[in-house]
Amino acid sequence: MILSVGEILIDRIVKSDGEISHVGGAPFNVAVNAYRHGNKTAFFGKVGEDKDGEFIKKEGAKYLPENLFLSTDKRRKTTVAMVTLTDGERNFKFLRDDAADYNLTADDVNFDFTGLNIVHLGTLMLNTKEGRDFAEYVVSECKRRKIRLSVDANFRDDLFESKEERNEVFLPFLRAADIVKFSDDELKELTGKDSVKEGIKAFCPKEYIFVTCGKKGSAAYKKGMGYVRCEATPAEKVVDTTGAGDAYYGTVLAGLDELFAGNKAIDETILRKIMSDGNLAGKEATQKEGAV
Repeated sequence: MILSVGEILIDRIVKSDGEISHVGGAPFNVAVNAYRHGNKTAFFGKVGEDKDGEFIKKEGAKYLPENLFLSTDKRRKTTVAMVTLTDGERNFKFLRDDAADYNLTADDVNFDFTGLNIVHLGTLMLNTKEGRDFAEYVVSECKRRKIRLSVDANFRDDLFESKEERNEVFLPFLRAADIVKFSDDELKELTGKDSVKEGIKAFCPKEYIFVTCGKKGSAAYKKGMGYVRCEATPAEKVVDTTGAGDAYYGTVLAGLDELFAGNKAIDETILRKIMSDGNLAGKEATQKEGAV
């Protein structure tokens, strides 16, 4: 079973004829995509006691009809990401001053860690002390309970004063993770290596690393196996790239979770099949508007 923890928010897409709201947030998107692949998946996050929070509760349950654990903050607003699209590429502006998504505490936890194979930790919370404190709690629980920890870099530079500050904040959590996901640009920014293969070597993951490479597919590393590359068939037309990386990664985690649950060995053929499924899910996500 997979538990995804972190931000759940409103993706408000700004168009010439108005705005459209969708439920979003990278860890929520990851959970939805894992669930779509038949995995028992749970999500935990926090919303405000407002119209946006009610929208998320109602719409979110459509995507995760089971195991959607949401805490409600009566003092804070639900986080909103204003999304603008240019030729299918998205740009975000977050409205989250003292918002609910990162004001999580151990007292908010309303789920059970028992039976989990993977806990996936969202990273939007890491730009605040409150969020980092809760992220540290999640890391400690995973270590104590011997649950694999997953982290997606998902850099949001507008939330930090500099890339140096961002890297300093992110690295302890990326290093703590057993399974890590980057885009090729994020890996290059963190390691300074132009080559994905060299970037993976420089980062030196604990167990698994997955790197999305856009139209070129994805790359991975498994400890004891080495570097694996999986090409993809590019989409003929891209509508919206929002959530494509989350679709890829949710699918990948679903594949890993199935193997972990059955204590099955993972060879290169199996890993490449998991990556291929992820590439296809990422491609399909670009064919529609919205992350999920």
